[in-house]
Amino acid sequence: MIKPVYRNIESRSVQVAGLSLEEQQQLLARIKAEPLQYVAQPMVVAGHIPTFENGTALVPRPAILRSFAVASDSSYTLMPGGLTRVGNSENSFVIASQAGARSKDTWVVASEPERILTDTAQEDSVVVREADLISLPSRVVENLFWMGRYAERAETTLRMLRTTFMLMNGEEPISDAVKQPLLQALLAVAAIPVAATGDHGLLTAEQSLQHWVSDGSLTNSIASSLNAMLYCADETKELLSSDTFRVINDIRDALQVLPANLNASLGSAPEEALDPLVTALMAFAGLTQESMSRGFGWRFMEMGRRLERAQQISLAINYLLVPEFPSQDQNKLAEALLLSLESLISYRRRYRGRMVLDTSLDLILLDGSNPRSLIYQLEQLGEHLRALPKAAAGLHELSREERTLLETEVLIKLVSLKSLSRAENGMRMQLLDIMSRCRSLLADISEQITDKYFDHREASQQLVHSNRESL
Repeated sequence: MIKPVYRNIESRSVQVAGLSLEEQQQLLARIKAEPLQYVAQPMVVAGHIPTFENGTALVPRPAILRSFAVASDSSYTLMPGGLTRVGNSENSFVIASQAGARSKDTWVVASEPERILTDTAQEDSVVVREADLISLPSRVVENLFWMGRYAERAETTLRMLRTTFMLMNGEEPISDAVKQPLLQALLAVAAIPVAATGDHGLLTAEQSLQHWVSDGSLTNSIASSLNAMLYCADETKELLSSDTFRVINDIRDALQVLPANLNASLGSAPEEALDPLVTALMAFAGLTQESMSRGFGWRFMEMGRRLERAQQISLAINYLLVPEFPSQDQNKLAEALLLSLESLISYRRRYRGRMVLDTSLDLILLDGSNPRSLIYQLEQLGEHLRALPKAAAGLHELSREERTLLETEVLIKLVSLKSLSRAENGMRMQLLDIMSRCRSLLADISEQITDKYFDHREASQQLVHSNRESL
């Protein structure tokens, strides 16, 4: 039996043995084209039961019975009932509601009086885990966490792409030396491998960038990140306000018309085609700040957003400021970084002069009053981690993720801006090492949050405890 992974009204299971050779080859070609869209299982022949047909006669029809059991302390208790589905014809091999199968209530008559279960207290102390203290299901907080990450990833990539378009189409032409790190930073922020760019190379113009924006099949393109964010939003819609969902629908609509709008504006101002999506994502971020209650779901969404923004800042610095360029090109890259991080106006208002690497790094790395700085993301992440519930262990040690975050904060706070700005052999190696170490620690924090609150891989849960004594 070959079945589609994602079911819908039109999808059907296929019995391979009943296909002709040509149909089998066609099915094989579809599976090879999209192997992740199909699942296989052995063929199970259903038993037959007498069934009234048209209310006039009993005829044999294949049937499947679904029963339900509930785990208790020492065994499983069968529910007194079940659900039976009956096929449409005697030779039906697909017995499902999508294929028109009928459902019948099934009553199971007990052979003995029903047992009365008593709620006895556990004598053994149970270790309470922090994940069990969260008032939301694990799947909900995980979707909120990744909704924040995907939204931030898409926004940062859109801003970087918009900056790239603006520099390429600006009145002052930029050199190929500036284009190269800009496009490399764009690929790194979007997490697109260089091989995915095809044969165009890195120094391509707007036509190649359009592919990275609108191709939803390209992993971590803007379209795929936004689609993933929209999926997470649909899975957590009960926690989002009606206005927030209006903005989410605006994002969905803008994403659908983005390829056409971008293609129409390639010759003039392609960056303007990205403005509606950037504005909608900013509205989404604002509404989640102003409309969501400060519960655990909101904190996990914010943790995802802060983790992702910190990663993106580190990656952008890695590609735009680590290589040494002539003064004019270096200033243009620093300006591009500040513009994509929404910090250029703050920089000009504060320093009122030309771009200087020390002051640029100070605003982006160490300024806690700048909501787009790296240290601001770490401090916010620390507040959310400390606000999560803790098991009453009586100890004062930090959790794994808090220790890793503290190490990251200390790494950034102890930097010397003069040392980070110093270049040797065309590279600022100390800046490169600090940013690489920072990304590694941030990835560890993400994994530790996932292991603790989402996957539950630290300990398995045994549903039934055996009371039999060993002989």
